[in-house]
Amino acid sequence: MTLTQEDALYDFLDITTSPFSVQDAVAAVLAQDASLKRNLERDILAFLQERRLAFPMNDGRWLSRCGYFQNGYFLITPSRLEIQNGILIPGHRCVPFANPLLLPHEYTFYWKEKTIPYTTTEGAPEDFYPYYSIFGEEYAPQYIARDNPQNESLYNQDPYEEPAEVSIHTLDMRSFYRETGVLPGQSILVQLKNWKLGYFEIVSVVAEPPKQEEANIWIEALDRGFSQSFNSIGPGSSTEEQVAFAYWFAGSDVLHHPAYALETYLYEKTNVVDVVPYGMESRFWFVGKDIPDGSADATVTGPPDKTELEELLYDYGIPVSEYVVQSYIRDVLAFPPEEGDTIVPAEFPPQQRLIWTVLYRLVPPPIKLEEQDFFFVFQYIQEVLLEIQPNYNPFTDLPLATIRHSAAEFHTALIEQMARLSRSPIEMEWLPKHTFIVLSQLQFHTAHILEELDTDGGLSEVELESLEISLDGMLDTYQEVRQRIEEALEEGRKQRLSLVRPEKERFPRADEKTGNLVSAVVLQASLRGTDVWRRFVVPQECSLAMLHRILTILFDWSGNLWYSFIIDAMVYTEKPNEGGFTVHTTTVDQLLKENIRELVYDYGEDSPWEIHLRIMYDLTLSPEEAPFQCLLGEKAAPPEYIGGPLRFRRFLAALGGSDTEQRLARHELGENFNPDFFDRDRYNRQLERLTQEVRST
Repeated sequence: MTLTQEDALYDFLDITTSPFSVQDAVAAVLAQDASLKRNLERDILAFLQERRLAFPMNDGRWLSRCGYFQNGYFLITPSRLEIQNGILIPGHRCVPFANPLLLPHEYTFYWKEKTIPYTTTEGAPEDFYPYYSIFGEEYAPQYIARDNPQNESLYNQDPYEEPAEVSIHTLDMRSFYRETGVLPGQSILVQLKNWKLGYFEIVSVVAEPPKQEEANIWIEALDRGFSQSFNSIGPGSSTEEQVAFAYWFAGSDVLHHPAYALETYLYEKTNVVDVVPYGMESRFWFVGKDIPDGSADATVTGPPDKTELEELLYDYGIPVSEYVVQSYIRDVLAFPPEEGDTIVPAEFPPQQRLIWTVLYRLVPPPIKLEEQDFFFVFQYIQEVLLEIQPNYNPFTDLPLATIRHSAAEFHTALIEQMARLSRSPIEMEWLPKHTFIVLSQLQFHTAHILEELDTDGGLSEVELESLEISLDGMLDTYQEVRQRIEEALEEGRKQRLSLVRPEKERFPRADEKTGNLVSAVVLQASLRGTDVWRRFVVPQECSLAMLHRILTILFDWSGNLWYSFIIDAMVYTEKPNEGGFTVHTTTVDQLLKENIRELVYDYGEDSPWEIHLRIMYDLTLSPEEAPFQCLLGEKAAPPEYIGGPLRFRRFLAALGGSDTEQRLARHELGENFNPDFFDRDRYNRQLERLTQEVRST
């Protein structure tokens, strides 16, 4: 598709409310731009499927989001603070009914056929973040920054410090609150009137809570919708996409008889859905479970309607558009190979040196193109270079060139890293969680920057500054990820020499077939809301009570607080109520027999910590090997009394703040607390003492 045809497809989807076929979409696109007809049906189908621009129906037709959500109803529950101040923060409140191409401050609300005016509200950024969390907590600052140019400038001043105060657009609800007498806890019924333009009409105030039976039916429908959404599209491209498909699978009744606001459902009512990490981002997922790691092939993305060049590069693990390739070409014009550069032979003519340099930057080792593919890419670069070069002006390109060069070098490093890892003989399980997901997310965002910079100009200073800050942040993330990868690979090589990896099936017990060998498992424990994780070995005979003791050792906790395990929505405790489950007689082996590979450990009653545990794989240990072993890990665990992950993150941030903030943080965390400290040898010494204690009894 051409860019005009792509815009025509979006226009068609923004106004089409009835079910349509791919042929209907083709006809609408051709009516706007008939310059390219070849493969148009295939390209539009690819867009619908891969970008999930519409919902698939059973009869082969499609229904746009506009068609499904138009005239649907949803609830917004104003907070006490909003009612007191006479405002309403649109934020994430309209997901998934809002057109995702619109920002929250671009919505229009009506009450009794009159437009509700906007006002501005000032406050600390963290006060506003909860109103944008459904978009993903990591994106809340971006939504606030994009609310107005002043916020964007404030965020750009220091990428490592949040502004002290920001201003956001809020609805002026003073007249509405006075007229209706809305009280905290009551909700506002809203109807979507125009999907494309983001028009919403306030219908009424819902003063009474829903009847419990009706509320349960609504919750169960949405629980079912989210489960089907996870199973159908996985983590998706965004939380907004996950929610949209959850409503689709839940059925249209959830649109017409809402029981709760979406945020109330997600954070208070559901026992099925939770927010979990997904690489650098977050997604909704099954409670107590992590999103499974993907392979390199599963995590890379590319344009849905790939051109021949894009398809070729995608097959080699380089998921880029032609705009990215053209940005590489502009980069080589701004930064040609220097004298003495050994990558390209010096005897090559100058023009060929430029082409070969683009090739080596675009397709780094260890990726090797087949001969015919090599010449195809070579020919493409040559043709585009001849087109761009005569009009290229290094002086007008200077503001963009430096950022573009950094982005191109970074993108090359990412592609090379993913290629090396995918070809590495080391087991992928030894890598940090979501390694390929993080790398592919970085690659995707860097490729987007290169697309933005495929131009001779036209970007403002603020836009360039935002791109540069975004790139710097990703580079910092990559340096941390790369260091963790190298450490994990080194530890993996060491452990591979001492641990016997089994086949895919689970090994039998020592007293069955393996003689003196002990059947064991490798578990990964991730502390929810932090970057702290541990990977360790326990025998399959290990009880949940013993697992509790091991976890408190690995996370430097006393082990004296209340704890429980949650397995398939069942709670296992020290002293279960009648009909409950006990941690003393439940073993890892029993979980494996029931095909359970994931569970949740809750620790602390007043300041709960939640650890997600995943059984990664099984192995066998010789009698000489320690039954409890810490293999890998990262970051220092928080003190158990700190008050939970949110306060922990705030104290960590305060370590880089003012003297007063640092003193407070040190008082809470401990004078010698080092957030990056992890001592595997110390943990193994403690586990050895635990082993001796167990054997002596």
